[in-house]
Amino acid sequence: MFTVNRKELHEAIRTASRCLAGHSASPALQCVRLDATDDGLLVSATDLDIGATIGVPASGGVTGSGSVVVNCAQFGSVAWALAGVEDVPLEIEGDSITVGKSKLRSTVPASDFPEMPEAPKKVEAAYSFGPDFTRAVAFCAQATARIASRFALTGLFFDFPRGTLVGSDGKRLHLGPLGIPSKILPLILPPRLFAAVHPDGILIPKKKGKAETPEQVFFTFPNGIAYARPLEGTFPEYVGVVPKKHSASFDVERAGLIEGLKTVLPLVSEHAPGCIVSVDGALDLTVNNADTGAETSAQVEGVLTGDPVSVTINPHYLRDVVSALPGDRCRIYLSANDTPLLVEGETTPWFALIMPLKTEAPPPAVAATEAEDA
Repeated sequence: MFTVNRKELHEAIRTASRCLAGHSASPALQCVRLDATDDGLLVSATDLDIGATIGVPASGGVTGSGSVVVNCAQFGSVAWALAGVEDVPLEIEGDSITVGKSKLRSTVPASDFPEMPEAPKKVEAAYSFGPDFTRAVAFCAQATARIASRFALTGLFFDFPRGTLVGSDGKRLHLGPLGIPSKILPLILPPRLFAAVHPDGILIPKKKGKAETPEQVFFTFPNGIAYARPLEGTFPEYVGVVPKKHSASFDVERAGLIEGLKTVLPLVSEHAPGCIVSVDGALDLTVNNADTGAETSAQVEGVLTGDPVSVTINPHYLRDVVSALPGDRCRIYLSANDTPLLVEGETTPWFALIMPLKTEAPPPAVAATEAEDA
């Protein structure tokens, strides 16, 4: 018998629930493993691709030990029902756990729960993330592909040599700061893990045999450890896509640009997927629907440097970028209509690239790329 803080228990359950399989034929992948230790409770969950073990310290001494595997949703419901209770009494006995006055029995044998990979005793490399890492993950994850066939693009690209984090679906690219550049080989990792935990560093085990990529990599966070299996495939060389020169740049307040986008977004549809972004003194946003004849536009004030120019893009992508960038202002770089639009935050490590929508028949090479993206 021992007690744990209710808020800390809730946080551990929340983290564990985000590591579970969305759909699985195995009941064990909808469960958490609960281990009573000398220090308190360990809560473990995995979907085989990602997983985490979270420690919940005991408020006092721990008497007894044991392990049990229970359904995560049921365990969470019982714990959350104890509203107003600061310290939650727990007791693991046999195949059941008592939470307050409620008892949950194991839903699957403990032997059916997947074995959690152990943190490496010897590491190839250890790396500490920069202070903006959590925000950079959220920013870059916006741009990752949702289509399984673009497998490598469904992950976040950890470009350790450049100290950057990258997400792309082939139609847009987001880049944020990762940390100090390192000689560690780049990795592609599933973004889902970072919705569960906010790690402060990564541990890369020594490789086995001739494998270039480790089977798992481990992440440290204040009250536990998590792991993820790197994704296979090759991430595109993104640096060469970034335009070196621009016809114009437009410095604008983020809040004003977001309001302008709110004006035009209601008219964007399958038949009018694009928004014309043009600069000539001010920045104009225009959406035309050829089927209905409807048109809407918004003008955003700012500071133009360079020549008047326009480009047609997906405005939802622009809204995502501008909403997520840090700072009060951002800068938009534009060139010809077949050139990507680049959006940069006040702090230079943050920027996004949005590929243009074609208003005319594209060249064969571009058409082939778009067909692959589709």
